[in-house]
Amino acid sequence: MIAVNETSRSVFRDIIPNNSKLLRVVIPALGHDQITSFEDIVDNSFDAMATEIKILISEGKKEKITSYTIVDNGCGMDEDTLVESFRFATNIEHTEGDLGKYGVGGTVSCFTLGNTKKTITKTKNGKIIVGELDTTNTSNNCDKCSIRIPTPNETELFNEYCPESGTIIVISNVRDLQYTNARHLKNRLITSLGTTFYQRLNSNRSIVIELPKKEESTRVAPADPLYKSDENKVNQKSLYSKKFNFAGSIIAVTFMEIDRLTTESSDRSSRDAGLYFNRNNRLISSGQVHKTLWPSKHQTYNCGRVEISFSEDLDEYFGLAALKNKVSPNSEIINLLLPDIKAFHSQVAYSSRNAPSSKTVEELEEEDENWTKQLKSNAAILDLHKSTKSSDSNIIRINSGEKKGSVSSKETGITRTARERIVPEWAYVEEPRTPQPYWHHWDEGRMYITINLCHPFIKQHYKSESEKILIKKFLTAHSLAAFDISIESDVVSENVSIYLDKVSTKLNAVDKSVK
Repeated sequence: MIAVNETSRSVFRDIIPNNSKLLRVVIPALGHDQITSFEDIVDNSFDAMATEIKILISEGKKEKITSYTIVDNGCGMDEDTLVESFRFATNIEHTEGDLGKYGVGGTVSCFTLGNTKKTITKTKNGKIIVGELDTTNTSNNCDKCSIRIPTPNETELFNEYCPESGTIIVISNVRDLQYTNARHLKNRLITSLGTTFYQRLNSNRSIVIELPKKEESTRVAPADPLYKSDENKVNQKSLYSKKFNFAGSIIAVTFMEIDRLTTESSDRSSRDAGLYFNRNNRLISSGQVHKTLWPSKHQTYNCGRVEISFSEDLDEYFGLAALKNKVSPNSEIINLLLPDIKAFHSQVAYSSRNAPSSKTVEELEEEDENWTKQLKSNAAILDLHKSTKSSDSNIIRINSGEKKGSVSSKETGITRTARERIVPEWAYVEEPRTPQPYWHHWDEGRMYITINLCHPFIKQHYKSESEKILIKKFLTAHSLAAFDISIESDVVSENVSIYLDKVSTKLNAVDKSVK
């Protein structure tokens, strides 16, 4: 039926959102994932001045998650505020320095995690009240939440965790998201929350993750991705900051270059390199690429991290997303920061290309002696050959006989010592003009693998113990396989299939033989 008629050319019609569809379908698809949902809920707890936050992950069979309970000892909510907390785009006021802004984070987060939300809360001088909304209940359109007094069990639960004031959110009818296993989610939250809130976690403010069924409780430790603390000085190759005045506010930028010689590869992965945007002492994004400010994740720049810190006054300029999980700075911000970030980017690239060797050649050769001993002690597993030179030529004779020790000659009575097993020996050169990072060859019954310490690949990866061992295992397997093939054919490339099979076999054997 059309409401407009000749006497009334326009009317106002109700356009209230379909809350049922909004909560069940739209909100879970807005862009929050399991981890960022918890981060947004923790934001609200910090805005409520909580000093203790707990996340309880309940589980059923095979550690499958059944519900979440988030507890804080903040200021709690009165009835009007409790009702607003169930609304999409709330009218709750935020003060300067708050992590919240748009009034959508809490609702989106809770209903991304599950279909049912129950909130038990109390202000310091108020009474315990309960709000509840079940989106699976088809008897209503999800446009109203239930407000009631608590049950005895709910009162007992609240008094156990929040004796004076606070809020408990219970999320059930959980959705199947990235982590359905309780322990896996716990471990991921410990890492993510420790990084996101590293500036807010201290001796007076804590986040604890619990698995009640297993009686496991772990306090989240702050994890500064830029290693700015004094205790991390050993990991700092370069650390400096600069402040920019912009639109009446301050943008603080910290530049951190990680020392390749004192860190493992896991501490300087390409995943963590790049830009870190920090709003009100809370990380919004980590290790971000930007087409102008930080164009790529190339390994050359793995040691570079830039933290850009701003307040809520500059949200519009930084293009803060409604869910506070990403930013998109405008051209003014980009032009302001680009010269300094570009200079730092070049500094990191220069350090990568000119990184000194982490150890002297003498130290490396000493390590290699132990490597060679391990190979020889596992000669049977590796199927190592024996070698000896004939008395009238320089041809290397290969024999894979199994006799050990010294052997008496049948005719002369002369004792012959056991022939040496052929294993790779390591040599090191510094040849910046040579394009190869390594090569192998044989000479006078000995096998050599030569490492070019000046090659960029070696500078990048032959520093941490874990990477060096992987490279040595790889090169050892290839050298042994190539040596085997050379006995059967003068041209290895004509036997590619056989060669690759042998490399695979040798690599498996080397992996078992050397630690």
